[in-house]
Amino acid sequence: MSGFGYEHPLRVRWSELDPYDHVNNVSYLTYLQESTIAMMAEPRRDLPWGRPGDPHTWVVAAQDMTYRAPMLYQIEPYLAEVVILRVGSTSVTFEMRIHDPHVDVTYAVGHLVLVHADPHGTPVPLPDILRERLRPLTLTV
Repeated sequence: MSGFGYEHPLRVRWSELDPYDHVNNVSYLTYLQESTIAMMAEPRRDLPWGRPGDPHTWVVAAQDMTYRAPMLYQIEPYLAEVVILRVGSTSVTFEMRIHDPHVDVTYAVGHLVLVHADPHGTPVPLPDILRERLRPLTLTV
């Protein structure tokens, strides 16, 4: 599997292993977070998003993870591929797949919905410039 979306390498840390030497399920959500932040670095490059003085914030509205195979510790990084499924008026929906680029196995598929909000948590429309920059990262069918 390749070419799904934005590619982000994931390195498993010893602290992420459970007593069975599998990556603990909670770590997958951290991978989703890290991959999404990395993906959004370029579209937000000169926007105040997530920086001091930004009048808006992003709130996690929903996230889920479907586990397909156990991930084990390995020196080579796994690969997260992230794509935007939907850009709404106030939200963005992401999908992430984790796999090993050397083996044809998908370990997990996750989804994340971020809502653009004011400091009180009230949803506010996405800026047009951000919406435009997200278009190339959005899956179209």
